[in-house]
Amino acid sequence: MLDLTGDGVDELVVESDFGGAETWGTTLTVFDLTQAKFNEIFSTTSRIGFSTDDMYKQVLDVPRTIQQRGERFCFTKTTMVEATEVFRPPRVSRPCYRSEEGQYDGEAEERNKMLAPLSKP
Repeated sequence: MLDLTGDGVDELVVESDFGGAETWGTTLTVFDLTQAKFNEIFSTTSRIGFSTDDMYKQVLDVPRTIQQRGERFCFTKTTMVEATEVFRPPRVSRPCYRSEEGQYDGEAEERNKMLAPLSKP
């Protein structure tokens, strides 16, 4: 639970893993809970290892994200491999993403529908 928007209300930040066929990673998702339900407001891949093609990690930069008042989510990204190019030492960048950049083809909207509270009969 972190107040990433600076409005005094905490958002729920969840990092979950995934994997399969030479791929592994984690997804960082941020939920707004102010409407008494889970409302996904941001999601991005926070770690990825894809065969020998790509490997990076992104760590949420909480102070920079708070400065952006929830309009952008900021990270420190460490890239070890990109498009099969190995970086020694790893390349470090500090990207910020608009909240809508983490929403893919209506997938968040569909997940939000599934996370809606159950109505009472």
